[in-house]
Amino acid sequence: MNKNKKIEKEFKSGDIFIFKSGWKHIAGKNKTLFSMFEFRENAEDGEGFYYSSEGKLISYFWAWPKTESIFKNIPEDILYSFKHGSNAFSVNDEDIPKFNSYKELIRGSDFKFKKNINPTIEAKLNNITSFEEVKNNWEYINKHGLNMKIINLCLDKIGVEIEPDDIGINGLFVYGERLKEAFRKNIKIIEAAMK
Repeated sequence: MNKNKKIEKEFKSGDIFIFKSGWKHIAGKNKTLFSMFEFRENAEDGEGFYYSSEGKLISYFWAWPKTESIFKNIPEDILYSFKHGSNAFSVNDEDIPKFNSYKELIRGSDFKFKKNINPTIEAKLNNITSFEEVKNNWEYINKHGLNMKIINLCLDKIGVEIEPDDIGINGLFVYGERLKEAFRKNIKIIEAAMK
């Protein structure tokens, strides 16, 4: 019996796991990075899944489910956020011993909670495909939020390029954070480009 067949009997599609994915030092504090992934039966060995901000399933490798890292009874707000792009977070090392569950760990971290957006709003935001459409819907975007596609359209318009320097789930998380930070820093230039 191969390893994956054994895992398939132990876990089921849709099970979500949390694992330590790295460390970083920010503002004088040591932080542990955590990542989440979803298990799928019949996936390749080491293949895990997470979601884009638009809710699209994305696969990656080096995801190993373990009994001790399964996240059960996931609160609705955390599950919704995970299924809309929040799959990595960090926690101050000194705070980790205070938490007794994954739920507490996430609530004490920098996890990005996503609002449960009305499907009509989400569809309208997802249908924006050009900077001209961003410009024409700017008031709507400011009221209801934006997604990574809109951020990319805006940064492309003003000529800001951010190259990913790593692969895997942690690299994608860092890349996404860099794009968001570039958007925040350049918001005045982006708004000026709309005039």
